[in-house]
Amino acid sequence: MDENRDNYLLDNLKNERQLNIILLSHNAYWAGIMKISNKYKNFIVQNFGCGTSYIRMYSSPKYGQINDCDLITFYSSGFYNLNELIELKKIASKISSEKEKRVSIGYSYYTLADNGKSEEYISIVSINDNVEMNDTMQAPSFFSAYDLINFTLIKHDDYVLNQKKILKRTNNK
Repeated sequence: MDENRDNYLLDNLKNERQLNIILLSHNAYWAGIMKISNKYKNFIVQNFGCGTSYIRMYSSPKYGQINDCDLITFYSSGFYNLNELIELKKIASKISSEKEKRVSIGYSYYTLADNGKSEEYISIVSINDNVEMNDTMQAPSFFSAYDLINFTLIKHDDYVLNQKKILKRTNNK
């Protein structure tokens, strides 16, 4: 990741940007993110367990609270699961359509390399008006839940900026 953007999330929060995120991960990773959420009232985090089934299990009031999220982050210690990603895309697409905004998913997962060792990857899927943008890269060493949220926000904002540039060019023709 770009060292100049390592604190992108914190810089945005300090500038009073409102962010609503869903964090799906093992509860061991919640403490650091919740510490940031408690410090910045403009950073609303909905924690769920480490799978999309945990979202469906919650009562409707808490489930209803996810309907205004900007980012969905799935910090996984498991292997790639296409069904989980499809479920996350459905949630993001529904929110994007209802709220008429871009919603981005950050998904970390493991795969087995040819040599039998596991490798961690990051997949970013950003949805707006039923159009998906995708990026996948190998995760850097010592990648954390914070890093996933930070990186997802960076890519989310890059997509928003690129979309504005395209619209501007289209309108100027």
